[in-house]
Amino acid sequence: MTDLQACHALLTRLDAGGKVTLSEVREAIGSSHASSMNVELEHAAALKGEAQNASNGLRDYIEQIRVADLFNGRSESAKSASVGRSLLQKAESRYEHALERLQELLQFDSSLERHLDRPMDLGNEGGFVAPDVEAVPRIKYHARANGKHTHKGIPSRVELMRSALQAAIADPITTASAQPEPSQQQLDEQRAMLKAKFKALRSV
Repeated sequence: MTDLQACHALLTRLDAGGKVTLSEVREAIGSSHASSMNVELEHAAALKGEAQNASNGLRDYIEQIRVADLFNGRSESAKSASVGRSLLQKAESRYEHALERLQELLQFDSSLERHLDRPMDLGNEGGFVAPDVEAVPRIKYHARANGKHTHKGIPSRVELMRSALQAAIADPITTASAQPEPSQQQLDEQRAMLKAKFKALRSV
């Protein structure tokens, strides 16, 4: 059952920057909400592993894009048009070098493309990708919004605990019989759904 008083207390502690353990949250929210939280935790852990693989395999590309983005950002806030144009040209040059490096990396290991938020030839019949902030592929695990490509960051453990507490407060389980303890089969099915969801993500 959901212990609303405990949920509110833990949520207040989290918001104040205090330490809250997973076991405390599980006990407060009840088994049904805890089961859902566990699935989200497993999903986040899987994504973190993929993000680490992307960082290792695409390190050069990620760094060059970061520098290009810095030049692009400075061009937008330049005090004069001439300085802005100069910085934008530097950004475009950096984006071009980054794309060239990305092509090299993908030729060496084509599986790295699964970490990108779009294929290299998206929206371009000839396979050309414009060297600008909107068109270059991004690592999908990095929180960022560019046009129609919106990236959500991988939620942290604290964020998932807060979300679970808020869900339990909004929809408390008031009786033990209302939400029985999930069976091993149900837990296995949830994990299978998570694996299928993760497999679909990798194929995008």
